[in-house]
Amino acid sequence: LLIVLLGSSVFTEALQYAGIFCMLLLVILPLLMLYCGRYRRQLAIERVLPIGSFPIQMLLLLAFALLLYMLYKTFGGA
Repeated sequence: LLIVLLGSSVFTEALQYAGIFCMLLLVILPLLMLYCGRYRRQLAIERVLPIGSFPIQMLLLLAFALLLYMLYKTFGGA
């Protein structure tokens, strides 16, 4: 509470960094594990998410684009 009251910019900057790490841990890594498990290692398990490789690749592309945008806004942009 003191950090927010004394320096709100520090708190919002910490939230930006947390958003970047959440994007990595909660979106990109699970999609990469799904893709690698199905199509690289050929694991024969029951499919909970019945989609092919193209939608997974498009979700990964979108997630990486969002990650690059977040990195640009945090470190390079206004």
